[in-house]
Amino acid sequence: MDSSTRRRPARLTLPAQPLNPRGARRPRSSSVCNRSRHVTGRTVTKGRCVDNIFVERLWRSLKYEEVYLNAYADVRQAWAGVGRWLRFYNLERPHQALGYRTPMHVYRTGLIEHAA
Repeated sequence: MDSSTRRRPARLTLPAQPLNPRGARRPRSSSVCNRSRHVTGRTVTKGRCVDNIFVERLWRSLKYEEVYLNAYADVRQAWAGVGRWLRFYNLERPHQALGYRTPMHVYRTGLIEHAA
């Protein structure tokens, strides 16, 4: 092969927007991050473990009360089991933090109190 028919290697160029470690593009400063900041005010702050405590407790309860106790044969059974447990959690299970009332009871009575 002579030098006239030899191909040059492709030139590498950097992307216009940097990539995060997972390979996705980072949002620009005026996109998602700033919009979500107006909703909650603390969505982009770091080190706020108090913000996640309620969700973490919900997932812990779900795992220990439903998922770890059942051997699901397929995804359909898992979806049904988790859905059943979430209905129980919201409609039937009393919560100590809510004065041993269910979340749905607190939600409905709160709506009635605010309407009155």
